[in-house]
Amino acid sequence: MGNSNSNVVGEAPAWCCDADLVRCVFRALRAAGEEDSVRACACVCRSWAACLRQEGAVRTSARARQPCVALADPCRFAKTVAAYDAWRVCIARIGTAQDLEGKLRLHLAQRCATEGGVPPPLRHKLWPLFCGTRASAIYDPELYANLELDKSTCQRAIDADTPRIMCLASETECDNFKHVLLAYSVHDTAVGYTCCGSAWIVSFLLYYLKEEETFWVLERLMNHPRYDLRSFVTHTGVSPFVSFQKVLFRLDDQLATHLAGLDPLDLTPSCSDVLIRYGTLFTKDMPHIYAARILDLVLLCGMNVWHATTLTLLQENRAVIMDPTYHLELPYTTMMIQSLSAKLDCTNVDAFISHVWRNLGKVNATLQELVQ
Repeated sequence: MGNSNSNVVGEAPAWCCDADLVRCVFRALRAAGEEDSVRACACVCRSWAACLRQEGAVRTSARARQPCVALADPCRFAKTVAAYDAWRVCIARIGTAQDLEGKLRLHLAQRCATEGGVPPPLRHKLWPLFCGTRASAIYDPELYANLELDKSTCQRAIDADTPRIMCLASETECDNFKHVLLAYSVHDTAVGYTCCGSAWIVSFLLYYLKEEETFWVLERLMNHPRYDLRSFVTHTGVSPFVSFQKVLFRLDDQLATHLAGLDPLDLTPSCSDVLIRYGTLFTKDMPHIYAARILDLVLLCGMNVWHATTLTLLQENRAVIMDPTYHLELPYTTMMIQSLSAKLDCTNVDAFISHVWRNLGKVNATLQELVQ
């Protein structure tokens, strides 16, 4: 899961591609104004890139391709550094707060939706803050370490699912995955282990978080009213797809009627594909960059982001879905959602997330109207 940050070889000085140094340069130049400082920092990056090219020190391997692209587009790199700095200021302002108050949560969500999301290196700090793990009534820094994993009744199921879900992971990563799921199954026996509710989410969270942090984020997703995955995996609440049907008929009656005509039986709450799409929060099907950006919003805004994301997927593929021949290719509405998720264009992520954010406002308003 860890990626190498090195992108120079030979005798090239290590500081040439050091993000901390770039950040220091940016701070020093910031007094000239944001636009000027970004431009000046970009010039510095260009100089370093030219120096590296002259020395023939830039790697061409696949692992180092992303850092090399950053140097090839130094202006974008400098803006990324600026965004990183801004998020670090947010972390400092949040401080030791146990949970985020409403206005701050809304402000951060808007930034996630319109300014490129949380920088990946900061997700390990911000995701636990977003969901308020320290605010949990049962939070205990020693609880995770003291759970007796050998008492879990889900060992066999977790062992069977691990090779399928963690097929590209290292042995250590697979062990971390098992430990979190076994720990939660011991901690919360009513939920236990659910492949469509926790396994895929845990595998995704572990990309950014440590074992214990992942455990506590999962605990909040299950039990906090903002997310309430517990009622979903234990089948004790209203099906999320039933709520989504109501929202879709309110916001786009023509598309909802067309989907119902494709396969009415597939709109039932018991549809297993619907459960998987909801329970994994799109971490199973979507390209990684999309799933991470959506999880940024889910942790800040709650499960209505799932409705907004599904609505966005359907709207952006409306012409294809409304084609009279489309149902012959994919006769199941939920399989359609899975297919559309997997085919998302990774170059269009910012526009897609902005669309999700706009739809989230409409979904929230519609659900409030339905309650009234």
